[in-house]
Amino acid sequence: MGKKLETAMIFGDHMVLQRQKPIRIWGSCEGDGPVRISLAGQETTAECTDGRWEAVLPPMEAYEGLELVVSSGDETFRFTDVAVGEVWLAAGQSNMEFYLRYDAERKDAEENPKIRMFDYPEVAFEGQLEQGDYSDYGFWRVCQSENLDYFSAAAYYFAMKIQKRYQVPVGIVGCSWGATPACAWMDPAYLEDNEGKVWLEDYQKVLDELDTEAYEKEYQSNPEHFRQKPFENELNEAMMYGVTPEELGRIIQDMLSRGESIAQTEGPKSEKRPGGLYGSMVKKIAPYPVCGVLWYQGENDEKHADVYDTVLSRLIRCWRDLWGEELPFCIVQLAPFRYWDQEHMDLYPALRRAQDQVSREVPAVWVASIMDEGVETDIHPKKKRPVGERLALLARGHVYGEEILCDPPECRNLTVEDGRLILIFDNAGEGLEIRGERVEALVITCDGKGLEDYGTRIEKDSLIIESPEIEKEKKVCVRFAETDFCIVNLYSSIGLPAKPFTKYGD
Repeated sequence: MGKKLETAMIFGDHMVLQRQKPIRIWGSCEGDGPVRISLAGQETTAECTDGRWEAVLPPMEAYEGLELVVSSGDETFRFTDVAVGEVWLAAGQSNMEFYLRYDAERKDAEENPKIRMFDYPEVAFEGQLEQGDYSDYGFWRVCQSENLDYFSAAAYYFAMKIQKRYQVPVGIVGCSWGATPACAWMDPAYLEDNEGKVWLEDYQKVLDELDTEAYEKEYQSNPEHFRQKPFENELNEAMMYGVTPEELGRIIQDMLSRGESIAQTEGPKSEKRPGGLYGSMVKKIAPYPVCGVLWYQGENDEKHADVYDTVLSRLIRCWRDLWGEELPFCIVQLAPFRYWDQEHMDLYPALRRAQDQVSREVPAVWVASIMDEGVETDIHPKKKRPVGERLALLARGHVYGEEILCDPPECRNLTVEDGRLILIFDNAGEGLEIRGERVEALVITCDGKGLEDYGTRIEKDSLIIESPEIEKEKKVCVRFAETDFCIVNLYSSIGLPAKPFTKYGD
């Protein structure tokens, strides 16, 4: 009986391989014979060990129209239309998954066959792939009209900018799942010795109280646990396209009246459990060579917002260890949104501060601000072009080494004078810009008393706040965009919105 040979799911027709890095290829096997791999005249062999094989081909420059051949005995895989270029991992939750289908500018989306995207199936445990039809995932889609709806919108706009700038093929590897906390995407061991262990403790309490038999019965009968067809879930479609809270409530009530479940039960097969998606998704695509990571996540870490900086830092360390290199991370700071529980409206600002803190403390991590793109009653902003294009700016400046302004304005210093406050910003470019009569989203206190009557103006890289109530001797605090929802209209000269901040007077 012949040996059964397989390649990892991520290898297929139309794939893009990362240029200028060793090309790692792997898969499974039965038996112990050699596996032969060839690409563009380069050949190597791999041995089957414990049912797995892995090979490494030397780095290549950008190329198109290649064929990757993997064979053993009388079994052969031939992958065609293989390209070499820039590959980025697009990961996180629903705002990264957010398909171009739902984007406000979908009608203007362009084809570009030099861009391809691979989406790993949303499975939460080993063996789930075999329990349903996940054929809409797990292969490389070329950026053509029939495939555009399936592209992550943010990643699509990112890829378009990178492809047009560097004129090489661009591949996006999608690995995202809506409403998932960061702890689901990492090895739980990375949280055991720090304050992030609160997520592990919460999960242990769930397990201690779980009725295993009832859980398994509910899990198998609840279609919400099996995300097989991306556009056939009524509730998800409504949320992504955007409906009023009243309309959303009606849809939920209709589903409940039909006996349909809208929630997932926590337990050992939940996509939200610590380490769940790390094992069932992330490790399935690693160590596919990539240039870096685009990370848009955090909305579902509000339960423990106070430790998100630790969790996100440890996730980055975990992934870098898994890939065996210091992968760059470009992070999207959460957009303004009116948090549904107003008793905890401070959670979103806390998450944004944590994201900013990680970018300051962890090397090769940068933050893109989308503080001007929030929708008060919709957690899914419908314009993803700014997200993707601002991530592309970060990549161009920090990863590809272009000497360009790519970071959002950031307040460096506050000086108090009689009658005015002077806030100096980094990354202002040729000068700050106010789009409107005065800067919005400011909360100013003098000796603890709120300042309401003031004016704002710009002097190059400085924001000047003027009021006769400002006195040098008073204790002054300026908070900018430090609420769950706000309107941000302060920009750099290239149109990047300022990041939130809190500053105290000298």
